[in-house]
Amino acid sequence: MEALLRYLCTGTDRLEPTELQQAVQQALTDEGDQLMPTIAERWIEEGERRGLERGLLNGVALALELRFGEGGLRLLPEIEQRADTSTLQALMEAIKRVASPEELRQVYASRPPGTCGGHGSVPPQA
Repeated sequence: MEALLRYLCTGTDRLEPTELQQAVQQALTDEGDQLMPTIAERWIEEGERRGLERGLLNGVALALELRFGEGGLRLLPEIEQRADTSTLQALMEAIKRVASPEELRQVYASRPPGTCGGHGSVPPQA
C-alpha cells in the first residue's frame, strides 16, 4: 500500500494530497485514517532530514573556504558523497581543530559512503 501511495504521489503532478487522502479514506475507511498520517509524517521527517543535511553541507563548504581557501573547497566533492548528518556534524567540529585539509580528510575517509546513517550526496545550495 505504501509503495502504491508513493508511486501515486511522485508519479503524477495532477494528484493533490487531499485527493489522495480522500481516495485512501474511501477505500480503507478504518485504515486510511491511520495510514495517511504515518506516511505524511515520514515525508515530513525526510524533508527535515534533507534540509538539515543541506544546511550542514553549506556550513561545511563555507567553513572549508574560510579556513583553508581553495584547498579546502577541493574536498567538497568527496564530502558530498558522505553527506549524512552525523558525518557533516563531525566535520563542522573537526574544521575548528585540524591544521590542514588532509587532516580533515582523515575524519571522513574511514567512513564509506552510505554507512554513516545518511542517504548520500546532498548538493549544497548557492
